[in-house]
Amino acid sequence: MLYFAYGSNLDSARLERRVGRVVEKGVASLPAWEVRERLYADVSRTRRQGACVLGALYELTDEQLRVLDHYEGAPSVYRRVRMYVRSGRSVVPAWVYVLTPLSRAFRDRLAFPAEYLRTCRRGAAEHGFAFAL
Repeated sequence: MLYFAYGSNLDSARLERRVGRVVEKGVASLPAWEVRERLYADVSRTRRQGACVLGALYELTDEQLRVLDHYEGAPSVYRRVRMYVRSGRSVVPAWVYVLTPLSRAFRDRLAFPAEYLRTCRRGAAEHGFAFAL
């Protein structure tokens, strides 16, 4: 299954330390969404013209997704949601982690830890784009 990473899991080495070897499928985007700073990265729908979240697509096994659920605190902190992302000229389904409403309310406007932000930026650069809020 495809997984769309937009935060610290953009760093493929970090992701592989968590779930084992992954297959990278390239850069994708999540139109009409934006990254929000809520202690850790989250995505929210927006009406802002031209907004989109850039991320990386990875092919993960069911077992890898279960392991990633553990690291992401699913289903209590983040929940895994199936969304459609744009990959090249195609639109494909992918799993995306979003904060639960309770976590979102608790963490709203909490700044990223410095090391977390560095990891997000390093991962985005690995895929050829800038990590932007």
